Amino acid sequence: MFPGFNFMGIHRVILILKRTYLLDIKLTILLYMLSVKFQKSIGKEIRKLLRQNLV
Repeated sequence: MFPGFNFMGIHRVILILKRTYLLDIKLTILLYMLSVKFQKSIGKEIRKLLRQNLV
């Protein structure tokens, strides 16, 4: 009885870990995509400023 209960507890912990891990992956991808977009827009702004300064 006790080993079975223990196994269920471990299984539950693994499920929770899987959920949080997947959530972390999704958040990381989202943050990465946002940062890439942000970097591109910053690059555009810097190029604009450089062009203005050169002209």
